[in-house]
Amino acid sequence: MTESNNKTLNAVFEAALQLSAEEREKLVALLNEQSAAEDSEANCNAAWVVELRRRVELLRSGQMPVVAADEAIQRARARLIANCK
Repeated sequence: MTESNNKTLNAVFEAALQLSAEEREKLVALLNEQSAAEDSEANCNAAWVVELRRRVELLRSGQMPVVAADEAIQRARARLIANCK
């Protein structure tokens, strides 16, 4: 942590001490929620990296068929039309 960040953190801490107990509890809850959301996002991103690597390996090994973009779009449109009926 840089000196500037450390000063900012200390200032935020001092400001938090000026809050009522109820306000501090709300602040802690908000910080915990944000931290949990960031952890969840990081886990999701890590899962996508694993999935992308798996798919690349399938493509490279020839185990996953390759479809041209035009054809994939045409198939997707046809499915959407069929589902809307």
